[in-house]
Amino acid sequence: MGAMQPDSTAGSLLRLQDRFDLMDLAARAARTFDTNDADGYADCFIEEGIYESPRIGLRAEGRAQLADMCRSRGGEDLHYCTNFEVELRGDSTTVRTALLLSSRNGPLVNTTGHYISQCVRTPLGWRYSHKVSYLDRRG
Repeated sequence: MGAMQPDSTAGSLLRLQDRFDLMDLAARAARTFDTNDADGYADCFIEEGIYESPRIGLRAEGRAQLADMCRSRGGEDLHYCTNFEVELRGDSTTVRTALLLSSRNGPLVNTTGHYISQCVRTPLGWRYSHKVSYLDRRG
């Protein structure tokens, strides 16, 4: 059995911590949007971050537009993210997640889809630089 490299355990733990932090980012974005916390939602993105949902023709660029989008649309639905795939590349990553969208006053599952998110490590932790939701049908 070969000797472990001194930094292999630390590197593995850092990658594991990054994965947990990225999952927390997705949960925080869902919670802040679902509770109409516009400033909290915008803080999940870098200053010039972008959110898009092509199926419904939605695009917000920059924290001011992201906050406005949350104010106008937040609180309508509940977002559930699952099946995380994380491709770490140092201080940037691509995260793919499955999405279940539940209407607060409607069907248990309104629509499904997935997110593809570009994230970057900042001094305040991971943030979205570009997040796209691909809905299977218009919710």
